[in-house]
Amino acid sequence: MALDVGADFEKRWLNAPQAVRQTYINDLTRICELFAADVRLDDWLSHNKQAQLQSYETIESAYAGLKARLLEEARIRRQHALEKSLAEKRAQQQAYIDDLQLDERLQYQAQTQQLQALQQQLSQESTNYTERYTTTPTLRFEPNANTVISPEIQHALDNLKIRLELEAEVLIEQIQQSVNSLNQKIQQAADEEIRHLLEQHPSSNT
Repeated sequence: MALDVGADFEKRWLNAPQAVRQTYINDLTRICELFAADVRLDDWLSHNKQAQLQSYETIESAYAGLKARLLEEARIRRQHALEKSLAEKRAQQQAYIDDLQLDERLQYQAQTQQLQALQQQLSQESTNYTERYTTTPTLRFEPNANTVISPEIQHALDNLKIRLELEAEVLIEQIQQSVNSLNQKIQQAADEEIRHLLEQHPSSNT
């Protein structure tokens, strides 16, 4: 007797749930009982009918469980794929943010160096300007040796010398005050610019 089990029986058999394979084995064993000499056909048919119903329920339940398990495995695979995709996107976004922060830090460093260089230049120019105008000029009155100066004229010249020296000191003091004020304004402007840059680029300190 030839038994036709269909194409790809081995693959279908191995892929079937264990409960299904055991049910088929039980059904075959029950069928083989017909070949026994002492079998009573009526009893076998009655028992077989109940066994078939139980086998059907077992097979349906086993395949339903298999379907649920496959669906859950597919859901888990999709979830893992989604998590992997999100992780890759987050990594790309973080790399982009890191590049932006690096660029901001480099720009901040360059701007800070430019401001420091400008501040040093202005400070040097201010120092040169101060030294230039803070040297007290020497008022020298050297009349010609052959010139005869009367006491009245000499007294007037002395008064003029004193007045010019006083005016020169006042002028020098005013210039010094102007220079100091200019230095303060330059320092305040530089401090304000640096603070403004720090407020615009807070991430540059990290």
